[in-house]
Amino acid sequence: MVFDADAAALKVDGRLRPLGTRERAEQEKRYLKSDLEFIGVTVPDLRRAVKAAVKGYPGLDRQAAVAWAAALWRAPVFERRAAAVEILRMAGQQLRASDLAAVETLIRDARTWALVDSLAGDVAGGIALRDPSSWPRIDAWAADDDFWVRRSALLALLPGIRAGQPDLDRFERYAAPMLTEKEFFIRKAIGWVLREISKREPRWVATWTARHATVISGVTFREAIRRLPPDEAARLRALRDSLAGLFHVFVRQVEELPGHDGHGGVAWLEAFGRADGHGVNFDERGELRLGPDDLPSPAEPLPDSERAPVTSHVPVTTRLKRFTRVMTGFMRIRGGLGRRRFPCRSPGRWRWCPAGRRRSGAGGRRRVPRTTRPGRRVTRGRPTPR
Repeated sequence: MVFDADAAALKVDGRLRPLGTRERAEQEKRYLKSDLEFIGVTVPDLRRAVKAAVKGYPGLDRQAAVAWAAALWRAPVFERRAAAVEILRMAGQQLRASDLAAVETLIRDARTWALVDSLAGDVAGGIALRDPSSWPRIDAWAADDDFWVRRSALLALLPGIRAGQPDLDRFERYAAPMLTEKEFFIRKAIGWVLREISKREPRWVATWTARHATVISGVTFREAIRRLPPDEAARLRALRDSLAGLFHVFVRQVEELPGHDGHGGVAWLEAFGRADGHGVNFDERGELRLGPDDLPSPAEPLPDSERAPVTSHVPVTTRLKRFTRVMTGFMRIRGGLGRRRFPCRSPGRWRWCPAGRRRSGAGGRRRVPRTTRPGRRVTRGRPTPR
């Protein structure tokens, strides 16, 4: 008998509709922030319904399973699409590398972790574990423009890790270029894979995390150390906190440029530390020019006839304050370090002040901005959008 994928999809739909509730459907739609229609079926009920439907088609082959999943996916109903993923997962042992094209199509259309994660981790990862010829396509996913596809490349490593065959070199190739991404689902996926690796290779995870401590995000770091031995996790936390102390900027003096009436100058900096991948790399001493972008050098002052009005520029002292404030937030956010402690001034020296406060005057305290807008860098004393 010829298998009718559309008729089989309607049977699954008929099994799911009576199991849903309006309250759960509304709750899931709000939680997943999805445009799909929701029936409101729990995951255990959905799996039982799909399993019962599959039993009605004994001897279901690979092509029929893929066609059935595609027929279920065509309707914009979340539970139907979740049932399609479940059918592919149940037929996983029959799927081949050639079926990854269909899986990729579903991943690109899913747009939610609730569907992507199982498609990537259970279906695509299972295929790659059985058929190594799948990896070239998954390698291409790691550099895709769609972050859901990039996330899928990371999660496809999970079956091999759980089977005791972690591909650490491939993980390094996937994760290293993604460490500086701001997308939460990418950061979470890197941490998730590290957490799974740490169950069998804790020393490798600890070494990897320490090596990338200056750029790894907070969510990735927390996931990476979650399953490590307590003493190792404590050591990495201490290392991460101590690295925050490497990012200091000391302003030695501000020298006004001749012929600029206090509207252009040179700030002599004394600084050290680096944040690889974020454009920060100070030597022991540096120079920052404060003024317009086309400000001439000190040896070439503006003639009086070309001098701009006093109100057209911000004074050097104001620019210096802005620079110090922005650099403080820049070091904390772009370097991913020191989120609870940051440099502040005390009489005669620099120190790290807790709780986002610093001393002002004779024992007084005043609030200091805890953050600056993320995704900005400092160019000639001004924050510039990336």
